Amino acid sequence: MSDEKLEKKSPVIKIGILEKTKQLCRVLSHKGALEILYALQERPKQFKELYAELDLPNSTFEDALTDLFNSTYVLKKNLITSKNRDTHQYTLSQSGKELMRFIQTYEKIIAMPSSQQKIIEIENSK
Repeated sequence: MSDEKLEKKSPVIKIGILEKTKQLCRVLSHKGALEILYALQERPKQFKELYAELDLPNSTFEDALTDLFNSTYVLKKNLITSKNRDTHQYTLSQSGKELMRFIQTYEKIIAMPSSQQKIIEIENSK
């Protein structure tokens, strides 16, 4: 296949975009992920404080927090380093804040009667 034909194939770009959406859906499907995002929206929190606030099993909480961190929706900042251990504070990243704005907007729209919801035509690009 020639380079020209490869360049004209836009589905490769679309798949890349869809991969981010798939990643987002996978991250949000973890039990506790949304709860962690909502808790961090209030303000940054340390691990113990965040864990105590949420009623989740330890492994569920750690898995969700790790996945949110690895997906860059949550940032971890070193606060204090002692001889025994580090203390971290977790906060929403810019993409985490944008995600929460989207979720809150979505929740408001979906709560409306369908007659009040805007219909937006989405072009089907091929």
